[in-house]
Amino acid sequence: MGLKKSPMHLAAEHTVMIDLNLSEEELLANMRRQTRYEVRRADKLGIKVVCSNDEEIFKEFQKVQAETARRQNFVPPSLKTLLAEKEAFGKNIVIYKAELENEPVAYGLIIKNGLEADYYEAASTILNRKMPGAYALLWQAMKDLKKEGYARFNLWGIAPAGQPNHRYAGVTTFKTGFGGKVVEFVPAHDLIISKVRYMADFAFETIRKKKRRL
Repeated sequence: MGLKKSPMHLAAEHTVMIDLNLSEEELLANMRRQTRYEVRRADKLGIKVVCSNDEEIFKEFQKVQAETARRQNFVPPSLKTLLAEKEAFGKNIVIYKAELENEPVAYGLIIKNGLEADYYEAASTILNRKMPGAYALLWQAMKDLKKEGYARFNLWGIAPAGQPNHRYAGVTTFKTGFGGKVVEFVPAHDLIISKVRYMADFAFETIRKKKRRL
């Protein structure tokens, strides 16, 4: 069709898709042994997971994610963007929070659409380095989504095979540990209207992509 592969990264081209039609026992059995251990350890430690759609939790999430971004060197969405997403998706966007003795450990923003739910954004406090808050959060989300009738859970973004320096390399082991199927989508493509103008955009986006390690 004359399209050219775009240097822009517009969506999660490589992801893990979890089949929520399986029983809870099967979901646990499909996890990596270490992941299953952390899920159970979270329960023994008394980590609680709550879920909310209130504006206050979005503000809390944005603040913690900004701190996470400074530690991990990425650009987080603004509060304006998050609240716009809340308005657009309504009740189908929620934030999960894992906490221990009322202290926040990890957050996960999940968007629901049709038969699929997406683990779209995440954040964590320094407690998550030692506590399995993110493991408890995803497991609770999986159980809730299954009860709500969703067929699949998209964990949204892992590194392609053989790219240890990719931006998502650090979360790949965590996400693949929950089992599921690694899925690769067709990346963004461009339809070139003006070759001269396009080459300038292509060069800029290629450099930016390399800087973002995507």
